[in-house]
Amino acid sequence: GTSGDFLKTQGTGANPVWAGASSDFVKLLSTSASASASIAIDGYFTTDYDRYMLFLGGCFFSAHNDSVFSLRYNYGGAALTGSNYVNMFESHQKVSGSISERQLSEWNNDKISLGYCSNAVTHPAVFQCTIWDPLNTTSYKLITTNGVGYGTTSGISVGGGCCAWIVDTNPISGITLYSENGADVTVSKIVLYGLKD
Repeated sequence: GTSGDFLKTQGTGANPVWAGASSDFVKLLSTSASASASIAIDGYFTTDYDRYMLFLGGCFFSAHNDSVFSLRYNYGGAALTGSNYVNMFESHQKVSGSISERQLSEWNNDKISLGYCSNAVTHPAVFQCTIWDPLNTTSYKLITTNGVGYGTTSGISVGGGCCAWIVDTNPISGITLYSENGADVTVSKIVLYGLKD
């Protein structure tokens, strides 16, 4: 065998063989982005995996406190900007002594809402997205999301949601992240994993 291989049995009475290690949960990307107008994560979806988990840490905007962090699907490497997204998102925000509920229910929107971000590095947000079977060609593409962080510099919020692209069943090649108000986006940690069934 070679470095990293393991000895694999082939059943009773059969000789073992050297084989490469494999895993059902594999890191595909680990990077960051600083003061970017948008962040494209593309080209990582393959038939090797059935779903993907994306972790976003240290998220904040260059401006526009308490703005929505948004996502679009990519097709063939380009963001899908049509008004064909369905999105439900609910969050709770705690500011000083009060708590408030904020809901987003969007039909035929041009984006997916992940949650709220502040405009200060000292008040970041974190998000986790599960992208379900992005290469299938028989059903609409679904993403489930959750996040927690400082939507403002004076309050903390937690929320989650689900969303879909409902115009066709084409495979998606990736996603694009951006601020709905056009501010630059910083994400200190972007990690993508592929998962097998």
